[in-house]
Amino acid sequence: MTSQNAPFLYSQIDPLLLSRTNRPQPRDRWKTIIKITTTFIGVLMVTTPIVFGLSGVAGNTSHFKNISSTTGKYPEKNSTDFDTSTTTVSEANTTFDTTESLYLAEEITTQEKLIQLNPNSGHNYVKFTYDILNNTYSHDNIDGSPVAPYFVDKIERVVDRKNNEAYLHQEFPDDFSNMYWAFSLKNDGKSVEKVVISIPGIEEIVNNRAGVVETCPNFLINCFNIPVEKSLTIEQQMDKLYISIMLQKDIKVLKTKLKGVSNVESFKIEVYWKNMTMDSPTTTTPGSIATTKSSTTTITETHHQPDISSTRLTEHQDIIQLTPKSGQDYAKFTYDVISNTYSQSNEDGSPVKPYLASNVEHVVDRRLNVAYIHMKEPINKRIGLINWEFDFRFPGRSVEKLEIKLTGMDEIVHNGGTANACLHDSFKCTAIPINGSLTIEKPQFNKFFMQIELFKDIKVFKTELNDRSSAESISIVVYWS
Repeated sequence: MTSQNAPFLYSQIDPLLLSRTNRPQPRDRWKTIIKITTTFIGVLMVTTPIVFGLSGVAGNTSHFKNISSTTGKYPEKNSTDFDTSTTTVSEANTTFDTTESLYLAEEITTQEKLIQLNPNSGHNYVKFTYDILNNTYSHDNIDGSPVAPYFVDKIERVVDRKNNEAYLHQEFPDDFSNMYWAFSLKNDGKSVEKVVISIPGIEEIVNNRAGVVETCPNFLINCFNIPVEKSLTIEQQMDKLYISIMLQKDIKVLKTKLKGVSNVESFKIEVYWKNMTMDSPTTTTPGSIATTKSSTTTITETHHQPDISSTRLTEHQDIIQLTPKSGQDYAKFTYDVISNTYSQSNEDGSPVKPYLASNVEHVVDRRLNVAYIHMKEPINKRIGLINWEFDFRFPGRSVEKLEIKLTGMDEIVHNGGTANACLHDSFKCTAIPINGSLTIEKPQFNKFFMQIELFKDIKVFKTELNDRSSAESISIVVYWS
């Protein structure tokens, strides 16, 4: 529909084009060149260390990849018993760098189905666990395939022998990233009585205010923070459960020591069912939430109110009129993402709205201390789209300059989306810089639209709250002569 770098028609523009940073690519594949010398001794000297080095590391690489595809049971051999070598091997999704220590960074696979939790025959209880050390789960899917998260964006699993730890962290430091597991708790003839969730190794999130680990009975609705060094108990009927990790900083989650450990419970979910009767509820109802450190310490919250609010953006086919006030030679239009409000109303007094708004919502998250706009349903492979249309015709005066500035757009990089200003009639567009402003001198047009497209679950207009009451997330200034 749009061309990212096309210039405005009939205008003299020197726009700052949107700067894009490509995602880091894996290092070039390891290559070895052996030059055969004229003596047998020379051949031995060159090839022997390489052959032995490759045999040690390649064998361990294969072992770790087998662990990644292991289903159900823990492997017989501890996956952290690697041979340290001085050879460097790089693959598409797995990197070993053993020059100083053995380090592995692994891409996390996903699945497009819910993890079904069912108790064994005759039981009303199931325990589900994940082991980050061996990258294994206690259960398989019903079809026998290995369990995996439902969604992962820019989070990877690391095994670091030098620092004696395994953990999850951001693939790109300080670039918002998230992942979640999705579970089905449906069980014929039974209803959920309670769910107990325990996730150790999340201390850095709280200590650094770096993200959120939470659980939701519905997707991103009615969520509860997972406490540190405690278990969370939810006593209410539910059919689904989501475990979500959101990271704003490059910290380590599910962190576990390697030495002396063969397997761990990086997170644990215990589900208790009860037999349904005629009086048993069949719909989700509010229940009690408890955090428990030991059998003698219980805190109960009967009315939990998550500190997050979201509002789907709605549209109205109104063109926003930009005209100067009496005695002034400019007009300024702004949007404030904190309050989700605009600096002016439409001519009929109705509130300003985007001309088009598809699959986007406004969020204020006081847990992460930010306000932003993002895709409402990123998992359905839909894009998010917002258009605002502007008309700055003013009889008897000509426009000297048009300035457009956006803030909080850093996550547009890595091909997460686009921000463009486009001609109203021809749809020819130019990029709006993520840092700085787009300035157009003496524009030869009087209508344009601004378009934000989201291809990934990124945050745009992201602004820290910090007790601020307002922000200029969009600023459009028109100067007349």
